[in-house]
Amino acid sequence: MLTRIYRRDPLGFTLVCIAAYVLAMGLGNGLSERLGAAYSGNALLAALFIAALLGWSGKGGLRRTLGLCRPRVPARRVLWYAPLAAVDACNLLGGLGRVSWPETAIAAAAMLCAGVLEEILFRGLLLGALMPRGPRRAVWLSALAFGLVHALNLLGGAGAGETAAQIVCACAVGVMLALLTLRCGSILPGAAMHGALNVLSALTAPADAGRNLLTAVLMTVLAAGYALFLRPRGDKNGIRG
Repeated sequence: MLTRIYRRDPLGFTLVCIAAYVLAMGLGNGLSERLGAAYSGNALLAALFIAALLGWSGKGGLRRTLGLCRPRVPARRVLWYAPLAAVDACNLLGGLGRVSWPETAIAAAAMLCAGVLEEILFRGLLLGALMPRGPRRAVWLSALAFGLVHALNLLGGAGAGETAAQIVCACAVGVMLALLTLRCGSILPGAAMHGALNVLSALTAPADAGRNLLTAVLMTVLAAGYALFLRPRGDKNGIRG
């Protein structure tokens, strides 16, 4: 039934999934409080969401359609994007998190699951659903949606300026990840990188607003540079803008 709904209206189905993800992460905060460990509820719900999407896509024969397949380029090329991890890791200069290792492990698991899940939603489902509108529009719209989701950080107490920087950074990274997905024919390299970046952020100690802004600016510039490198030229890979 879900597969029929998806095939009839991929974009509508995807938007419902994204809304469900946003709701689940909101519920995850309350569940974490009940479980007595920060991020535990978020990790549990994200893992269940991933399992549900993998089970559904596998049963419906949609794994390749959603990019859940082997990349068509050598995996080592993902190392070209290691500088993004280096920029994100600059927060480590301030030291590791000030919570216990079990809490840090739970937070890292939650952030890893969130990264993988967001790749399935935004680069697997949404990017694919938007492709009939043209690859260039699909890339930009999926990246914009990914960036705007980060506005929800305001509900977590983040400042307006910091959130704005995160949105811009997420949009730039979203463009890069969308182009990487089109280049690879798979969301797996992007999921691995996204998960790694999230885990690094979970391991870092709280930073002041100035360092957070600097990190966001550096990541935005690097992501934009990588996006220029990844942009399709002519009809390479059959992709036209």
